[in-house]
Amino acid sequence: SPLYEDFLPTYFESAIIWEEATAVPSNAAAVSIYVELVAANDVTGDGSIDGFVSEGPGKSETGIENILVILTDMNDEAVAYTYTDASGFYSFDDLPMGDYWVFTDILNVSPDPILVSLTEDQMNQEYVDFVYDELSGISGMIGTGLEDIDMENNFSVGPNPFQDLLELSWSINEKSVAVQIFNSIGQVVLSKEATGNSMELNTSSLAVGIYYLQIKTASGHTESMQLLRK
Repeated sequence: SPLYEDFLPTYFESAIIWEEATAVPSNAAAVSIYVELVAANDVTGDGSIDGFVSEGPGKSETGIENILVILTDMNDEAVAYTYTDASGFYSFDDLPMGDYWVFTDILNVSPDPILVSLTEDQMNQEYVDFVYDELSGISGMIGTGLEDIDMENNFSVGPNPFQDLLELSWSINEKSVAVQIFNSIGQVVLSKEATGNSMELNTSSLAVGIYYLQIKTASGHTESMQLLRK
């Protein structure tokens, strides 16, 4: 269809992931069922996001073909979708600067969204990867692993994994730095702003799991990363 790229694969009641779909009534054969497709957002820009979907430990650890990957904005509005290729790779191109959620849609598997920020300083985000395991489900991460993070613009975040305390420091001069921590469904669970060159976050109230940290400076620079609370 010439409209193939204009609409996302959609479940009954206009859901784009199976968890939010409505089951078709058992008497569906006797009634008409209409599915209103969710339109993709027509955007354009110079940014890109790409990554890899692979099998989990104990498997071949090779890429998985034909996995649906979805991109939404921070208002949960659909932006685009794609499928992994024969090697397990996917890519979203021509994106404007901004914040996005990237997640997979696999039947009977809860998604693990990854927060990705595209800025003038980081227009292309690589290694937005997912690992699928039949027992534990899907797990997403940016990069090749979890470790203390030292970013190119002199931000340092650690420890990672963390427990009751998370420390951030930076050597660049900024009037203020704002930090937000999101849980796996995009809710802000912790936020703080600092005017110096370091910050401590009391994370004792956070449950064990994967979180996403976003840093925004007064000058407009944005960084985001994945963290693990153990």
